[in-house]
Amino acid sequence: MIPNLNDLPPSDVKEESRLKPLLLRFAAFVMVLSIFAGTVWFYTRGVHQLALSEMNSTLSLEDTSAKLWQLGTAPEVRFMDPDLTWEIERLRLSVTASPEIMVLPAEAGSAVHSTHEIRFMRGNTTIITIQAFFNDVENNVDLLSFRTAPEFAPERIR
Repeated sequence: MIPNLNDLPPSDVKEESRLKPLLLRFAAFVMVLSIFAGTVWFYTRGVHQLALSEMNSTLSLEDTSAKLWQLGTAPEVRFMDPDLTWEIERLRLSVTASPEIMVLPAEAGSAVHSTHEIRFMRGNTTIITIQAFFNDVENNVDLLSFRTAPEFAPERIR
């Protein structure tokens, strides 16, 4: 026999609280906000480390370039081209003041696979440009090619 519904004991089903959907929405908001904040933090940390690495390599190349101009060679240079040594010596004797050294990132699409371009300048005039490959892991430099400005060519200086 089917019991009468009125004779059954009251059920334990309670009405859902209004607080539960608000808590679920708040938890979802906190989770999305933490994912966004973590992504921004990792991005800025990566950009900061990349900038610090580039700054360290630029400072190292500037130091190497100063040694190269003063001594004709530097311990960080793995293979020194004798023509470059001769050219720097010749330019050092013809240019009286110490030049300004500019280390620039290499241009994309250049013929040589260089990471940086080193320019020795007097005022706004470039004296010599050297294409360099900087290995930041081993902290050494390969000097790939160089180009003397036409104003400082051997026949023009005399």
